[in-house]
Amino acid sequence: MTSNPMTSPSDHNPLDTFVIHGRVFVEGTNAPLPGLRVEAFDHDILPDDPLGHTMTDTDGRFEIRYSLAHFIDIFDLRPDVYLKVRSPEGKLLLDDHRHEHKNAERDEVFEVAIPQDVVGGG
Repeated sequence: MTSNPMTSPSDHNPLDTFVIHGRVFVEGTNAPLPGLRVEAFDHDILPDDPLGHTMTDTDGRFEIRYSLAHFIDIFDLRPDVYLKVRSPEGKLLLDDHRHEHKNAERDEVFEVAIPQDVVGGG
């Protein structure tokens, strides 16, 4: 389930590893949303840094692992993480800056609710 096209797990040590995990579901029903692409970003002053992406499993769960190298710079010692969620066809379902996790810890949990009208139209 974990995916990061920029590094492999052996490219960084465990002390340098950050994890984003959680669940994507239909708002109001808590029905899981499998097969969606979850993309994680670090919000920056300059262009945002991509942290990685993965697909949700049958329970709507996801996990993305990334390292310091994905976000650290003169302005950032800890990432400000937000997510985008896309349909299997690539349609943007959610661009969630409202629930950004500022100064994220090494292990961050997101509960991502997608409105029913967006899912139905996706």
